[in-house]
Amino acid sequence: MKKYIAISMVDVGNRIKQCRKKLGLTQNYISQEYKIDSGALSKIENGTRVPSAILFYELAQILKCDMEWLITGKSANKHNYIKLNEKEEHLLCTFHQLSEEEQSEIEELIEFKLFRNKKRKNNDIEEPKVSELPTSNNQISSSSQIG
Repeated sequence: MKKYIAISMVDVGNRIKQCRKKLGLTQNYISQEYKIDSGALSKIENGTRVPSAILFYELAQILKCDMEWLITGKSANKHNYIKLNEKEEHLLCTFHQLSEEEQSEIEELIEFKLFRNKKRKNNDIEEPKVSELPTSNNQISSSSQIG
């Protein structure tokens, strides 16, 4: 007796939408860049249209998602549903080799970079470089010199 997997196209569509949004892509962008009809993509994301195998494969590649995860919500991929390129895998592996303190420093640097990029995008204001920012050591030494 064959065992069948129940596939919910609404769930598949939601996972496609989740991947697209996580990458910051719009339906219009995908439509224009990859020649995929935005109406068709909208219907797929809403679960009212089943994509062809070829279109499904193309979407998985565009969204850097594991096809198994898109279909079932489960994946053997250790990075869950996002496929990492070689550079991303290298960054992740080297990040895990750092101490917790060093990892925290990297996370703070990333948050700073994202904040600075957001400020630039919203205000077109030149933010200071990390090297120009006062460090906690500079702040301590300058405050002790004042007093």
